[in-house]
Amino acid sequence: PNNWQSVFGGGGWEWDEKTGESYFHMFAKQQPDLNWHNPAVKEAMWDAVRFWLDLGVDGYRLDAIGTIFENPAMTDHQGALTDDLRRRFPTLEIVLPHSGGCFPYIAGRIERGLVAKKFALRRPFREYIRRFHYDAITYYPETLRFLIDLVGTDRVVIGSDNPFDMGYPDPLAELDKVPQLTADERAQICEKTALALLGEQ
Repeated sequence: PNNWQSVFGGGGWEWDEKTGESYFHMFAKQQPDLNWHNPAVKEAMWDAVRFWLDLGVDGYRLDAIGTIFENPAMTDHQGALTDDLRRRFPTLEIVLPHSGGCFPYIAGRIERGLVAKKFALRRPFREYIRRFHYDAITYYPETLRFLIDLVGTDRVVIGSDNPFDMGYPDPLAELDKVPQLTADERAQICEKTALALLGEQ
């Protein structure tokens, strides 16, 4: 029907012989996505919620709740990092704020999942992690040390992200708290990475 993919690898559409229709699965093919745009589906799900609440359950874990709605127009996905985009903008660089959020810290889990699902990677997963640049704001010096060790100082930059009410009063002083930070690492994060990003080096 379209190019939607499963996050577990491969196409997200599966043919069902019994109904003579295809169904989409964001995750495993044994987990068909429900059509939450259909009022009857929503009502059936709320009936199930009420059933268990009436039996006395304390609550629910809503896992992957951000994936329950698909685009009703069913247009093809245009991924932010598609090969076509990289061909059209070969010098495009992406800086992730807040040191990449949770991404660098769950990268090992993501890689393990891809390997377990036999997802074909074109290059080692650590190369994908280094595809990005990361702002140096972490709030914990030990966390920034981990990021530096994972991606290298040439992928870490200071000053690209300064949340208006959470920024560092003295970013350089915070950087100096990083365990075993060398003078070369400090110079790279404070200056050289940004110059390279801007094409000045």
